Amino acid sequence: MALHRYYDRRYTAFHARSFGEGSSVQNEHGIYSGFLWTPSRDMSLQLYADYAHFPWKRYLVSAPSESFDGLCHARVLYNRCKFEGRYRFRLRQRDNDAKTMLRNRYEHRFRLRTSAELSPAFSMSAQADGVILSSSSSVSRGGMIGAHTKWKHRMLCIDASFNWFHTDDYDSRLYQYERSVLYDFSFPAYYGHGIRYSLMGRVSIGCCDVTAKLGVTDYFDRAVISSGLQQIDKSSQPDLLLQLRVKM
Repeated sequence: MALHRYYDRRYTAFHARSFGEGSSVQNEHGIYSGFLWTPSRDMSLQLYADYAHFPWKRYLVSAPSESFDGLCHARVLYNRCKFEGRYRFRLRQRDNDAKTMLRNRYEHRFRLRTSAELSPAFSMSAQADGVILSSSSSVSRGGMIGAHTKWKHRMLCIDASFNWFHTDDYDSRLYQYERSVLYDFSFPAYYGHGIRYSLMGRVSIGCCDVTAKLGVTDYFDRAVISSGLQQIDKSSQPDLLLQLRVKM
């Protein structure tokens, strides 16, 4: 697949939506190419590369700039197990502190994941993530290791997850999808040093579904979480969700 795009810097449309690197359909000229290879139904390899040029100023960029985004993702199925590996490289340009020139900002992200369906009622997965952000003035690194299990038996379903994370700062934050109650989206960002664990259970009785989720984030590098009206005067942040669903 190949896709070329050109959005003039003077083009303005309030409800415009299109493929692009920027957040608006404006001030962008680029080309995307992608490749998908499936030698068998148990193996696949996905590659893509995207280059974009921005001829006018942008947020945090006071001169014409460019970007590059590339990804390589491999997947292998073996019996009831799935193995995945992923590498992503991104290049961005931003102003230096004096705003006299642009500096390159390189981002490397890695992921290794394995999952297994041991039985129709029980499955588990493990994942390791890493990130390296570098520029001419600084280097920031981060890593995360996590595991997830799911067990289902008749009317009862239980999900449990655990993640350990350690990053240098907020820039090297890592994201991990976390299962939650129906209609709730959970994709938290992890930064600093700590652990995150959660337990969710769902019971179906007749036309009613009762779901409860308890999650806790424990930080090892701070005694206070957040600030202002959202400040928590301890290093642990719990959250509890309860949901009752009635099907008529």
